[in-house]
Amino acid sequence: MRRLMLKSALLAAVTLAAFRFDVARAATLDDGSVVAGHLTASNPPAVAPPTGTNCTMVAGSTDMAGECAATATSAVAVAFGKAFATRPFCTITDSVTATGINLAAGPSTTGFTMGTTASGDKIRWVCIGQVGN
Repeated sequence: MRRLMLKSALLAAVTLAAFRFDVARAATLDDGSVVAGHLTASNPPAVAPPTGTNCTMVAGSTDMAGECAATATSAVAVAFGKAFATRPFCTITDSVTATGINLAAGPSTTGFTMGTTASGDKIRWVCIGQVGN
């Protein structure tokens, strides 16, 4: 559902799918999360959080944004809690290793895999779905 609603000359709101953005005040999204000065993301209640292989997921991580800490010097895989309908646009970083990331696979509709990472590296992502997600 996409629509632009003008509530008054000073207050504009935009509803895009499950997210609601209010310019002049905090807003509650369809999934219960709140935008209050900053955009926040949460998986809908029926959707599991993302999972990681060879990493520990940081509490609060979602398919849209999150972090996991590598637990071994090996490949790290992140699987989204719910697959995107089409491949999302993602920015993926390693906040510990300054030399950049080694993306081995993805991002795909179901997640992504990093090549060899060092134990303790912190993999962070922001993924935005394309039209149809």
